[in-house]
Amino acid sequence: MWAQSGSPVPGATVSTPAPASVSVPDPAAAMPVASPVPDDAALTINPAHPLTVPATTAATVAHPQASSAVSTSAAGTTAPTASLVEVPEVAALVRSLKLEGWQLVTIPKTDGDPERTAMLNEFGCKNTYTAAFQRGQRRIVAMVYCFGSSQGAYGAYNLLRRGSSTVIARGDASSEDDQSVSIWKDKCFISVFGTSEDDDESKEAVNKIANLISKGIASHGELPQIIMRLPTLDRVRGTEKVAMGPVSARRFFPAPSLAALSFANSYGAGIADYAFQAPLRERMKLMIVDYSNSMSAQRAYEDYIAAIEEQHPNVLPGESTQRTIFKAANSYMMCELRSQRILMISGARKKNAPLILSRQIL
Repeated sequence: MWAQSGSPVPGATVSTPAPASVSVPDPAAAMPVASPVPDDAALTINPAHPLTVPATTAATVAHPQASSAVSTSAAGTTAPTASLVEVPEVAALVRSLKLEGWQLVTIPKTDGDPERTAMLNEFGCKNTYTAAFQRGQRRIVAMVYCFGSSQGAYGAYNLLRRGSSTVIARGDASSEDDQSVSIWKDKCFISVFGTSEDDDESKEAVNKIANLISKGIASHGELPQIIMRLPTLDRVRGTEKVAMGPVSARRFFPAPSLAALSFANSYGAGIADYAFQAPLRERMKLMIVDYSNSMSAQRAYEDYIAAIEEQHPNVLPGESTQRTIFKAANSYMMCELRSQRILMISGARKKNAPLILSRQIL
């Protein structure tokens, strides 16, 4: 388990059940064209909308104000039935949103990317709250994703955020482009976006709603410990990611047999890119998986090496029982056991390049 600060509790034993499967709408999904709503129409629609999920996901999600059973088929497997967790303060915040001169509307939610939904479930998504506004043909959509931990919300932020990092401080981290604002704040990921391009009025409305939501969430989160363990030297800024299961690990760190790493017995993984200019010109990807104890890490390391050696030759046979370098296509990949952590480095063109990066890791 994690301590209040996000750090592992020393000596704790982790036995993590399969995450509850919650079908989550896509913040970047195209919204259907609807008939214009007159600017002077009465404000009669509650912004706390039901989450409508297409039948292809085999899920049923109730109104945000009630708990509901969910049974979702993600990545070819059927997850156990679980209840959505109500987050009263966020539900009340979204329900109270108002935008002067804009009509509150209901929009259907779509889940066009089952892999993304599976990753959000790995991150521990508890519920999603949505409010939408329309003025003529303009639309603004605000979505707040609630997670069981600040680390999960940070993972979702890096997965779903749009645009580049902002100069304006919002939440614990934020980014924006011409049509959207993305914010990570404690256990929430906030996405506010509009449908009109090069529209100053819509952009102003997006910023206003984003600021209202961010200020309405009082708590703050800390950068996950698994990210803070990544070395800063030669790290490519903005490539930091969190993986909390095999689906998110495969998305951010493409490598074979990652399911053998037993993420269920870990605190998750920190991932980033590294660019070297000297002594070797290399661009590599690093993943550090943090386990509850050294025995769990040892078992995961042995399982992974056994799985990978069936497909790729070990270029360091017999040299070490805690470090293995494989030749994969036109690059090298290293797997190394460090006490209760496993280091994975991929993308190296030279066999010795992963060793240079691994020396930076304490």
